[in-house]
Amino acid sequence: NPLLAQGKAVVSAKSADKFLDSLYQGAIELVDSSEIPKAISKLLLDDVRRMKLEWRSYALSQQLQRKTQSVLCQAFRSMATLATDSLDSYDAWKRAGLQDYVPYVDERRMQTCMTGN
Repeated sequence: NPLLAQGKAVVSAKSADKFLDSLYQGAIELVDSSEIPKAISKLLLDDVRRMKLEWRSYALSQQLQRKTQSVLCQAFRSMATLATDSLDSYDAWKRAGLQDYVPYVDERRMQTCMTGN
C-alpha cells in the first residue's frame, strides 16, 4: 500500500475479512464506515496519536515488503528454472511434428520446394 509505505496515517472502514483487519489493525485506524469522518477529525487534532499511527503504518509496510520480497524471489527462481528446462527440451519439441506421424508430408514438402510447384 503506497500510503503505508510513505508512513501516512490511514483511516479505513472495517471489512468483512477478519484476517485482513487483524493484519492491518494498529497500522490503520479501522472504524465503522459511518465513523470515518469522526476518526479523521480526532487524528487531525491529536498529533501524538497521528504520529504513532504513521510510524506503525510505515513499520507494517516494511515488514510486509520483507515477507513479500522473499516470496517473489522464490517465484522468480522457479520461473527461471522452468524456462531453462523448457529451453533444454525445445529442440526435441521442435522436431516433433506432423512429419513424424505422416512421413509423406515431409517428402512432399521437400519436392514442392525443389520444383517450385
